[in-house]
Amino acid sequence: MTFPAPEAFLAFTLAGLTLLLIPGPAVLYITTLGLREGRQPAVGAAVGLGVGNFVHVVAATLGISALLVSSALAFSVVKYAGAAYLIYLGIQALRKPVTVSADVTPERTTARREFRRGIIVNTFNPKVAIFFLAFVPQFIDPGRGAVASQVFLLGAWFVVIGIVTDTLYGVTAGELGAWLRAREGVQWFIAKLSGVTYIALGVVAAVASSERSSAAALGRR
Repeated sequence: MTFPAPEAFLAFTLAGLTLLLIPGPAVLYITTLGLREGRQPAVGAAVGLGVGNFVHVVAATLGISALLVSSALAFSVVKYAGAAYLIYLGIQALRKPVTVSADVTPERTTARREFRRGIIVNTFNPKVAIFFLAFVPQFIDPGRGAVASQVFLLGAWFVVIGIVTDTLYGVTAGELGAWLRAREGVQWFIAKLSGVTYIALGVVAAVASSERSSAAALGRR
């Protein structure tokens, strides 16, 4: 097992934290969920998204991600499958009846369910594969040997940092959502906003160009 150079590891950590703390699609997904359902489902989604990221780390290590990105057909199939799933979640959220109540303890979903959904959302997001292929190699030193192990270790570390930062976003949104749900008139708005957000994320995922492979263009995962 070859470890990255200490200076490269530090630079990777700082760069990764910068990207992860900038709100992007993943953060929007988690915060929307936290506002509507509470902190536990949001944390479940954050961990699920992290597991989905880890799937891409393993794929990148094995070279599968490179194959996916090089194949236009494979990329399109995965991209549209993920986009369709997000749109489906949005439609389900819009169709779900909203009970306006001062009860601040929602029970419409669970952390386990959102964990599973998070895995699906990120596993079927080919832009995550592009991100790892574009970002991680910048911190790899082939001269140290075992490039695959360096890719795996840096990718896994990025997943850990991502779960921590996304969890912080989820907990914060959950606490804010509890306060907002105590205001009865806000509940209907939060419920419908979440549905529109999921649909918008799905549409953006479907129409986004596969050529936008830089980390900035990806909007952080």
